[in-house]
Amino acid sequence: MIKKLLYTAVAALMLTGCDDTWKPQLDKEGQLSLSDMQLGVDDTEATISRADINVDVSNFTVQIKQGESVLNTWTYSQMPEIISLPTGDYTVYAYSHEVQKQEWNAPYYVGSKDFKINENTITNIGNVLCKLTNIRVTVTFTDDLRKHLGSDTKVTVVAGEDATLTYDQDTQDVGYFQAIDNSMTLAATFTGKIDGVDYEFTKTYTDVKGGTHYNIVFSVKTIDTTVPDEGGDITTGENASGISISTAITSVDSDITVNLDEEIIHNPEFTPGQEDPETPSDPSNPNDPSVDPQPGSDNIIFTSTTLDLNGGTNSTSITPAVVNITAANGIANLEVTISGSLTENCDLSSVGLADYFDLAYPGNLEAGLKSLGFPTGDEVIGKTSLNFDITQFVPLLNIYGGVSTFVIKVTDQNGESNSATLIFDAD
Repeated sequence: MIKKLLYTAVAALMLTGCDDTWKPQLDKEGQLSLSDMQLGVDDTEATISRADINVDVSNFTVQIKQGESVLNTWTYSQMPEIISLPTGDYTVYAYSHEVQKQEWNAPYYVGSKDFKINENTITNIGNVLCKLTNIRVTVTFTDDLRKHLGSDTKVTVVAGEDATLTYDQDTQDVGYFQAIDNSMTLAATFTGKIDGVDYEFTKTYTDVKGGTHYNIVFSVKTIDTTVPDEGGDITTGENASGISISTAITSVDSDITVNLDEEIIHNPEFTPGQEDPETPSDPSNPNDPSVDPQPGSDNIIFTSTTLDLNGGTNSTSITPAVVNITAANGIANLEVTISGSLTENCDLSSVGLADYFDLAYPGNLEAGLKSLGFPTGDEVIGKTSLNFDITQFVPLLNIYGGVSTFVIKVTDQNGESNSATLIFDAD
């Protein structure tokens, strides 16, 4: 009886095994040929001719992806010749290395190509072109400028929130920054002496995009002035020199170069915080300017309920001491220049300050500024309304006495600027 039951069970299993409806259904497959895949680099912003670009791609990483899923990963030089894949849509994705927030001489190249696998068919990839994807930054000082600069001159470039590289006059390396999104900010802060005078200023660029070369060139520019001669005619002279900054931005994708406006930074005739001296209407009276100062932007407004912002004298006992700043296009820089008794009688560096600073990019002054209640960094950049509260700072002026002047200059995201002048008398 037992044997009969066993025979019956075996027979049932054999019959079931012959039923096609119980066979496992395997995915339909095709083949992908990788042996003829050619990986190349197209970098229209290379410092050499495009025809001479010779990037070693042997260590590039190559991946096969379906949607966001990575199915295979190889080094380009070690890829198999052919693989099998289920039928469907795929992407081959190649990149040069694991990109860092900031790095020297490390262009980040990325390329991809979509392909389809058909049943019992061999698919060829062909050429995959990789392009520059991170942000390339170079800094150049022209020879005619170098003779004006101190040996400690440096330019600190900050991309986004915290990626930083510092260039000096001898830096030949090329800096690269990771492109996080298409609305990044790039800030270049110059620090050093120009003709023996200490300077620190920041140039800011918005909407920074990956695959773009920002070449920041610092150079000397001659300032033309018009001087009336004895007959009343106007002649053009070159009796003042200044330092200017010009920036050429070239897009990898479009090969279009955009030159930003030049900004006069330094004139040996005057010191930081002063306006550029105008040509006098009476050459014998240099204090009689023939041209009224240029008005500030109407898009940037300073107001205060307690302070005189137009050069009148303020008491150090005023409270609250708040300047309300409105910038319709968003603040890019908020620069403060200090002169007078405070700078003459106090070593500002001992309290973490300086006679010039930019609250948008405070650098190593940030701790000192914050301790005095000043907003810095992201608390400033992009804001359309800001309270510049110096209530707890003003009483400190009584320690040093005399008259101190504070020039507040705001530049917006469109490059427009306006200034306010605060004068405090501690006597």
